[in-house]
Amino acid sequence: MRVLLGLVWLLALSPLAARAESACRCPALSLDERIKDAVTIFVGKPLVTAPVPGGDSPFHSDMTMLGPQHGGVPNDWVTLFRVETQWKGEARRTVRVRHEQGDCAVRFKEDVPAIVFAQVDAFGVLWTRLCSGDVLQGDAGYEDMKQTLTSRLKFD
Repeated sequence: MRVLLGLVWLLALSPLAARAESACRCPALSLDERIKDAVTIFVGKPLVTAPVPGGDSPFHSDMTMLGPQHGGVPNDWVTLFRVETQWKGEARRTVRVRHEQGDCAVRFKEDVPAIVFAQVDAFGVLWTRLCSGDVLQGDAGYEDMKQTLTSRLKFD
């Protein structure tokens, strides 16, 4: 009886797991499409990641970041990167990029360089998402992506 109940329980959970897995899938975008969609593409080392604060913030004062009433999402985070290599966009030494947190979000790790494809919203805030094309050092394809971007795009 316990085995039967266990099987019923697993079968009941499997559609939930399948839905969660499919929710994290990205549309098939070519590298050309990702490059075109990005305002800036760079390798950066995350210095600090913090939740988007409410109210005034010296870390990020853009009104779009303050909460849902201004276009921000309550679980948004901001990562400050030290830019090491830049292929597209305005040359900067540091850049702040908004991103989501959760099961289907990109997870930047402090001091682990990442290739970031950042878009810009209507308010000028840089953001990235799971499907933007970001790759962390140590992930499969990181070195190949660096070489491909270097050969295809001029350095800013």
